[in-house]
Amino acid sequence: MITGTDPINAACFTIAILFGLLAMQVAGGYRTLPGVLNLVMLSKFLLIAVFLKTVTWQAMDSQLKAPRATAEVMALGFIGLFVATWLYRVLIHPPGLIGDVKNPRSYLALTIVFLVASFVSAFSVLVFATSYDLELTGGLWGVAHNLATYSSFCIVPAMYYAWSSGAKRFLSHPLVVGILTLEIIYGIMSTTKQSMMEPLLCFFIVGFIRYGLRNKTLWSLVAMGLALYSLIIYPYSQYVRDHGGRDGDLSSRLAAIQEVFFNISTNSDFRDMVETKISYSETYLGKDSLAPFSRLAMVGEADRLIAATDATQSYSGWDTIVFGLRLMVPSFILPDKPLSGGGNYLGHIAGDVADYDESTQISYGVMANLFNAFSFKGVLIGSILFFLVFYYAVRFWYRDPILSFGPYGTTHWYILLAVAYEHSLIEAPIGNLLPGLINSILVVGLVFAAKILASLLPASLGTDPGTSNPVSASYLTAGTYR
Repeated sequence: MITGTDPINAACFTIAILFGLLAMQVAGGYRTLPGVLNLVMLSKFLLIAVFLKTVTWQAMDSQLKAPRATAEVMALGFIGLFVATWLYRVLIHPPGLIGDVKNPRSYLALTIVFLVASFVSAFSVLVFATSYDLELTGGLWGVAHNLATYSSFCIVPAMYYAWSSGAKRFLSHPLVVGILTLEIIYGIMSTTKQSMMEPLLCFFIVGFIRYGLRNKTLWSLVAMGLALYSLIIYPYSQYVRDHGGRDGDLSSRLAAIQEVFFNISTNSDFRDMVETKISYSETYLGKDSLAPFSRLAMVGEADRLIAATDATQSYSGWDTIVFGLRLMVPSFILPDKPLSGGGNYLGHIAGDVADYDESTQISYGVMANLFNAFSFKGVLIGSILFFLVFYYAVRFWYRDPILSFGPYGTTHWYILLAVAYEHSLIEAPIGNLLPGLINSILVVGLVFAAKILASLLPASLGTDPGTSNPVSASYLTAGTYR
C-alpha cells in the first residue's frame, strides 16, 4: 500500500497470497506434489510480482488494465485452490500405479527409455513437422509432440543413476554431461525458452536435493544460468521465432537459428540491435530490463484477458472446456477436431494475436480462463472443481510422488510432474490441460518398457552400493496412500 496500491486491491491480493500459502500447507508442504505446484502457482502469479514491484517502488496494481477485477479474480481463484487442495487431502485416494525406484539398474533403464523415446520424437518433429499446426493434428504427430515434452526429464534419472551407483563423479558424470548437452542443443534448435531452460532447472533441482541449499558450486552455476537466460536465451528465443527459426524447411530454419544464436552469443552490437527489435509494450513489471522475467509475474498476463472480458461483458461459457474435450478424442474418430490450442482462442478474445494467426499460444492461466467463461462465480466454483479433478487424475497414475533426500524412492517422479506441470498448470488454459491428463498413458508405457529393459541389464547394475544384495526392480507396482 505504501507504494500506492489501491487499498481494496491490496486487500484482495493479500487474501489471494494468504490462501495460496494455506493451500500449500494443507497439501502437506512443498515436499508433496500438490504442495509444490500450489507454491509455484502462487509464486508465478503473485509473490514474484509483489517482490519485483516493491523493490522497483511500483504499485501492485499499476499497469493493470482491470486492477479491481484482476485482484478479485486472484482472491477467488486462490480461495478455490485452497478448498480443492483440502478436499483432495481428506478424501480417499486411489492407490496409484507407478511407485518407487529401488536400484541403479532401474534408473539406467529409465534414462535409456526416456532418452530414446523423447529425443527420437523431438528430432522427428523438428525435422519433419514444418508447422506447429501439424504437431497438433493428433495421430503419430500428436504422440511424437507429447513424447518430446519429456526430453528435459532425461537428465533426472541419469543423475540418480550416478548418485545411486556410487559413482565418484555426480554433476560431471559423463552420462549426465552428455545428456545435458544434448538437451541444450535441442532447446536451441526448438527456439523455445522452456526447452532450453528446463534441463538446467532439473539439473539444479537434483543437485540441491543431494548437496543442500548451501552448496556454493551450484549457486555459482545458477547465477551463470540466470545470466545466460537474460543475456542470450531470452532475446534469442524472442527474435529468432519471427526471423525464420520456425518457418520453412529444415535447412532454412537451421540457417536462421545458427545465424541468430551465434551473433547473439558473440556480438554485443547484434544483441543491442535485437533488444531494440523486441517489443516491450505493456510490460506489467514496468521496466524493459525486467522483461525476461515477465512470465514470472503471471498476474499481468491474466489481467489482459480479464480486462478484455470485463470490458465487453461477453463470456465464452463452455467453449474452452468443450474444446479440450474434443482435443482428447483421437483424430481418426474426430478428424475435424480443432488444431489450434485454447491459448490461441483466448488470445483472439484478448486481442493479443492477429485475426489470421491460428497457432500462437498466449498464456493466461486457469483462473483468467474461468473468468472469461463464467465470470466471478466461475472462478470460485471452477477452481475448486478443476484443481480437485486435476490432482486426483495425477494421483490415479502415480503412487504418491514426494520429495525425499536419498537416492531411491519417488522423488524423480515428483520432479517429472513438478517440472511438467509448473509450466502447463500455471499457464495453459483448461482446454489444453484436459488432454494432458491422459498423456500419462505414454509415461506408463515408457515405465513398463524400462522395467523390461532393467531385467535385461547386468545384475551388477542392480546392486545397492550400501548393501551386497541385489534389489528388485519393482517400481511399477500399486501402492497405498501414505
